[in-house]
Amino acid sequence: MTRLNPIFALLVLTLSGCNNSKNTMPRNGDYRLNDIWALQSIGGQPVAGSGQTPYLEFHLTDNRMMGFGGCNEMSGPIELTKRTVTFGNIISTEMACPALETETAFLQMLNNRKLRYAFGENKLILSGDNGDLVFKKVD
Repeated sequence: MTRLNPIFALLVLTLSGCNNSKNTMPRNGDYRLNDIWALQSIGGQPVAGSGQTPYLEFHLTDNRMMGFGGCNEMSGPIELTKRTVTFGNIISTEMACPALETETAFLQMLNNRKLRYAFGENKLILSGDNGDLVFKKVD
């Protein structure tokens, strides 16, 4: 009966852990997007402070986003370049809430839209034909 050399076994385990096929760096776009961003304003109008703050969370390695509109969870595909993010068809839960104006405006500015992005002072600005969305970095 042959015994496995403990050093050889350790080497095999170590090397197999290094063979991670998932790329941890974004393929396109700016790595700074890969974070959680709390919505501060829509089209220059501050987001009302009642309830939980809407936010976006970008997952660049998966080309996906998820977030919260103020009442409902949302998610969808994204495509990135060095200056733009294109949101695909965004899906969301369908909870009933007393005030959906902010969430509706937020989703309308994102759903199936190509927006330019810029950073400044821990802020993310998404700009499109319908105005700007301004976010503050959460973590």
